[in-house]
Amino acid sequence: GEGDATVGISTQETAENLLKGLGYEYLFQRYAGYGHGSLYDEDEWILPAQWLKEAPARNINPARVTYKTCEAWWRPDISQDLVFDKAYWVSGLRVRDTSLGTTAYGLIDVTTYALKGSNPGVETVGGDGYTPTNNNYYTYTGQNYVWPDKALPLRNRFEMHLTNLKSVTLDPARMGLRFPYVSFTVDSDGPATLTLTGRSPFCKILMDNKIYHNYTLTAGDLTVDIPEGQHEFKLLLLTDLHKY
Repeated sequence: GEGDATVGISTQETAENLLKGLGYEYLFQRYAGYGHGSLYDEDEWILPAQWLKEAPARNINPARVTYKTCEAWWRPDISQDLVFDKAYWVSGLRVRDTSLGTTAYGLIDVTTYALKGSNPGVETVGGDGYTPTNNNYYTYTGQNYVWPDKALPLRNRFEMHLTNLKSVTLDPARMGLRFPYVSFTVDSDGPATLTLTGRSPFCKILMDNKIYHNYTLTAGDLTVDIPEGQHEFKLLLLTDLHKY
């Protein structure tokens, strides 16, 4: 409601602009003259229900994962389900600097090129609506994804950007990666560790085309120390090291 004194309309407009700027799907309904609780028992919410019904099925292995977390909001003392350190094939996120408490966020943005994925296009929607059972008029704006848009190039690699994270774990199988000969780029604002699950110990690592020894193998999982800055990594079979 545009007359909401509890959650002001400017707050909702800010949220809409953020979603729009990020290129996300969203639907924003506005009711002129209505307050915070005006519609509890009056609206049938036909438009949001239809919008959710028509949403595509969730892809459990998307090509791109962007996730932001803050450990101050976690509640492992209640349940491990309240530890928000994972999304899709990303897990084990830990924030490097937690000194800002509830505003100390860590962010990962990682794209795999091994899943034949694509980024969606976005179309703008909007208009007027009317709920006849209770004589409610509204306006709405939003964005819908359009699939597919530009297909990602099919390569056996991934690219990752880290902000204020000290550790991350990736599942290469769910990312579509095929070992050996995997390459990846990491851009991090500080030191971090990257763990790739379920890998064979018969490999070596290059960082920026030089043999790199700062890694460990534990029960088949490969953990690599990631220095600050942007670096290119390659995972190779031992028999391929003579090329470098």
